[in-house]
Amino acid sequence: MLEADVRGLYPGENLIGMDERINVIDDVRGNEHLIGLAEVDDLACTMSPVSLVEQGHVRRLISIEYTMNGNSSSDGFARASTCFEKPVPRMRVTQVLPVSPSDSDTLDLDGHWFSLEHALQGSVTPGTGEFKIIGSGFHMMNGERIGFNGSIMITGRLENILRKLVHIGSESSVYAADCGKMGQAVRVGYGAPMTALSGSTLKLAEPGAEN
Repeated sequence: MLEADVRGLYPGENLIGMDERINVIDDVRGNEHLIGLAEVDDLACTMSPVSLVEQGHVRRLISIEYTMNGNSSSDGFARASTCFEKPVPRMRVTQVLPVSPSDSDTLDLDGHWFSLEHALQGSVTPGTGEFKIIGSGFHMMNGERIGFNGSIMITGRLENILRKLVHIGSESSVYAADCGKMGQAVRVGYGAPMTALSGSTLKLAEPGAEN
């Protein structure tokens, strides 16, 4: 939702007042090999790191030509799936940064909760902010794994989730995926530390198992 060409479809208030621990950067350095990029984008613009969100506030957008707060953004974001397609603004390697060294990755929660360990598919509806994540993981009880579930679906609205996260860890890993946009599929990178959230709907493979 930080790509400038879809921002006009997205209610601005949904990206206002995010949790102050949320920091997002788009930076391809060190992960070029992961997604097949070099030093320039498909319009021959030099790629450079861009801080998109700082302490919960949107500062820049992923864009080829866009002005936000008087700053033009053309930091090597133009990408196309083939040389026959039109380059469009695309994420490269977008990461939620580790919040602080003091924020532990150890999360202890009493009672029942679920750990999504492998995200297989995800999407966000620009006009409403509704999101969906599908993957697999474990049913947890007082911090212990008590069962595996191969089909976990989490749904909700970004404006509810992003305003107050239960926990954000301090370690982040980068993964690769294919992202579809304007009829093109482009390989991208994404990363985030371990995060705990509430205020969403959880659906499981087993009949009747929903919280």
